[in-house]
Amino acid sequence: MSDRLKLFDYLFLTRPILFFPGWATCLAGYAAAEGDVDFLSGFLHGIHIEWWNPVVVAGLLIFSCAMAGSFVLNQLQDIHSDEMNNKLFLLGTGCISARAGYIESFLLLGAALVGAFFLHMMFLFLICAFIIVTAYLYNFAPFAFKNRPLWGLAANMVMGWLAFALGWVMCQPATPRLLSHSMPYLFFNTALYLLTTMPDMKGDRTSGKLTFPLKYGVKSTALLSLFFFILTPVAGMWHKNEFMLVVCAVTAPFMIRFARKRDTASAIVAIKSGIASFALLICVKFPLFFVLLACLFFFTRFYYKRRFDYDYPNFRGQ
Repeated sequence: MSDRLKLFDYLFLTRPILFFPGWATCLAGYAAAEGDVDFLSGFLHGIHIEWWNPVVVAGLLIFSCAMAGSFVLNQLQDIHSDEMNNKLFLLGTGCISARAGYIESFLLLGAALVGAFFLHMMFLFLICAFIIVTAYLYNFAPFAFKNRPLWGLAANMVMGWLAFALGWVMCQPATPRLLSHSMPYLFFNTALYLLTTMPDMKGDRTSGKLTFPLKYGVKSTALLSLFFFILTPVAGMWHKNEFMLVVCAVTAPFMIRFARKRDTASAIVAIKSGIASFALLICVKFPLFFVLLACLFFFTRFYYKRRFDYDYPNFRGQ
């Protein structure tokens, strides 16, 4: 069985489980552009459910290629720190060579650009921006934003916003309304991103990376994350975005637990609960998205357990 699973090594080199927040944010952008954010009152008059939309499917596929190619490049630049953080199973163990990783990345990024060209000019512009920030500026010198605390924070905020914008332009033109309505999603994703920097502190310190908590401390990172989380429902109420209010309500107990403990385990649980609640709630509008999430989640668990005897992904604080 393990030998047969090697066929999927190149798929999992792209770390598809990390697509979940990107996919969900992109779909949320599409829903927001349609004005379909009345998650609570919508049940009274009926939520507009999208069972099948070829533009959305094509957009998600193109975005997936952009994320996949960027994530492979990120791993190629983070082999040492990922090994220290117990994140590396393919590049550092000889399963896939660095050369093969670069080839796969460039093929995926090329496919994203070609697909976006045929889909929509504004979509192509945003995909180009996403690739420039996520694949190049974030990983390579002289920029290497991932090793610069404030630039790393800014880059991740831009990545999350671009995911939302990609969904929006599949439905509506890019106007000032896009920037305004993206605020609750931007704040929420930023709050979760800051938490993701905490579990990797040991490996990042050993490898010489300078992330936000290593520069400014765990307390400042936690407070800033909580600040952005509090801004989320404020922005949600301003725009009458019931969807984000529900997401915050589901995630709030885990964020409160983290605020009290400020430890790695509670941070990880808050991250996972936030991503899961956001992704699962967007499935109310896009029911087939749940099928995609469920299949990928359980197949990923099966792959890592059989291939490396590793329990991943899970909802525990590790």
